[in-house]
Amino acid sequence: MTSSELAKVLWDLANGLTAFAVVQALVFAYACAKKETGDIINRRAIKLALAIMLVAIGIGQGLGVWWCGDQLCALDVRHCDVHTQATHGRIAFIAMSVAFSLLILYARQLLAHKPFDG
Repeated sequence: MTSSELAKVLWDLANGLTAFAVVQALVFAYACAKKETGDIINRRAIKLALAIMLVAIGIGQGLGVWWCGDQLCALDVRHCDVHTQATHGRIAFIAMSVAFSLLILYARQLLAHKPFDG
């Protein structure tokens, strides 16, 4: 595999990780919007566990994107600035997806001022 082919694979992998984070946030929001699911997870311990899990997964996705960007810079030094900017943008999207998921997770408490069930 040539370095240009490897660079394309790394670029696609970083895009795939970012896209997965966004889709995951949308699916999570849809699941939380359902009354049955919202009622089940409306407990302090469950929401805390979900929040920790969302943040940990987001950190993992961000590290994966960062690694791809680092490898791209090593493979293609001439375009390292472009790869760095793209990596920062992807990580920002992942961070926004995690923040969106956390907002949805705690929407009942933040917007409707409903207490936890337990």
